[in-house]
Amino acid sequence: MKRLKNLSELGWNEIQTTQRHGFGMEKIPQEIIKPQLPTIITPEVRLFAFRAAGNNLPFVGFREGKIFHIIFIETTFGDIYDHD
Repeated sequence: MKRLKNLSELGWNEIQTTQRHGFGMEKIPQEIIKPQLPTIITPEVRLFAFRAAGNNLPFVGFREGKIFHIIFIETTFGDIYDHD
């Protein structure tokens, strides 16, 4: 929750220029997601990962205007997608 609060205080431009393992985000291809995607995620929806905490576990979702919708929160490293 602290990470979400901190992210909410940043603008999208600032988030996009921050390193991906900090407060930044990275694009995640839909085809690497292991769980079944909800039906709201159509092929043109771009998914992004933010790091939820200092342990690099991400939460994955999509941006709609100013709102980021979280669809997955990783609890065990690699259960949403395989990491490089």
